[in-house]
Amino acid sequence: QKKKKTMFSFLYCLYFLVFQLWGFCCFVPTQTRIYNGPNKWIEFRTGNLPLIVSIPHGGGLEPQELPDRTYGQLLGDFNTLEIGENFVQQIFQLTGAYPFVVICNLSRRKLDVNRDVIEGAQGNPETIKQWEDYDLFSSWAHGNVTEFCGKGLWLDIHGQTHSHNLTELGYTISAPSLCVDDQTIDSNPTLYQNSSSIRKLASLSPYKFSDILRGNHSLGKFLVSSALTPQESIPSPLHPSSPKCNSSDYYSGGFTTKKFGSRDITFSSIDAIQIELPKPLRFLNSTTYRMSDPVLEWIKELYLMDFINLKKKIDQAQSIEEVSYAIQMMCDNLIIATPITLNISTFLVTIASIIGFVVLFVITSSIF
Repeated sequence: QKKKKTMFSFLYCLYFLVFQLWGFCCFVPTQTRIYNGPNKWIEFRTGNLPLIVSIPHGGGLEPQELPDRTYGQLLGDFNTLEIGENFVQQIFQLTGAYPFVVICNLSRRKLDVNRDVIEGAQGNPETIKQWEDYDLFSSWAHGNVTEFCGKGLWLDIHGQTHSHNLTELGYTISAPSLCVDDQTIDSNPTLYQNSSSIRKLASLSPYKFSDILRGNHSLGKFLVSSALTPQESIPSPLHPSSPKCNSSDYYSGGFTTKKFGSRDITFSSIDAIQIELPKPLRFLNSTTYRMSDPVLEWIKELYLMDFINLKKKIDQAQSIEEVSYAIQMMCDNLIIATPITLNISTFLVTIASIIGFVVLFVITSSIF
């Protein structure tokens, strides 16, 4: 009888240990998981692609417990939440996988998460907490993509009302700096490539930086060449710079793009682009605009990561390990080609699980 109890305790604990490790070692979830800050004002969704989508100014909640901000930009970006949500779903439909998503559901009158905490929260303790939650979730997304892939892309979705009605792609290069020829851009890497939020991409690409920024290999070129919903953009071959060559008609990238993009390549290997959508597109085509197709084609061309072909592999996968493996194979920094990613955090979880196994074994032995 004692042997039976001991064997039962051992098998029970082994069952617990196996499923504990299974949950932590396989980084690819079968579906996205949603985490919310207090009151669901700030939202974070896990992903399984080296792609991050943030929507900082599309929220409309105005809780009375948060005071109105008194200075800075107070108007939100109409319909960017809807466009961003559609974009995420389009990505899933095309790839079978999810990007990481960070959303602020609060009105910009209450909180601006694309500014530093001083301007964004303006001293109110509860508003500061919301700003910190958004920043924390952003750091989680950045850290996850960095850990499992070593490279990736962050798209920060905004809206603007400039009269030129062009989509603005911000790479943390100012409007006046774009008003030069390509030779000037390529001959001044300190001012341009090394100061851009896509510095990591530029360092790995065989193309000249001007070509990636606004030439035939630029995101602007791919957006205007889209067969479904072409959208002219700045910078691009057709519009290498903004019409006025100043910040009054071109947004080059804000707090998120500067902090989490690869401009500081020692901190970040994730590139970031601020996408400023024009008013006509947001007001008239918010439900039909398909930004996903040209974005994925550009990622395939520049990052050599074929997200679209990934869906076929995911559909054919027989297990979560095969899904994980298919996604990891897109990343070029794999140490060993195995379906499970082992790293420091996984190692610590393994040690903790083994300790838990021993403790649980002792407890169950005494109970049963």
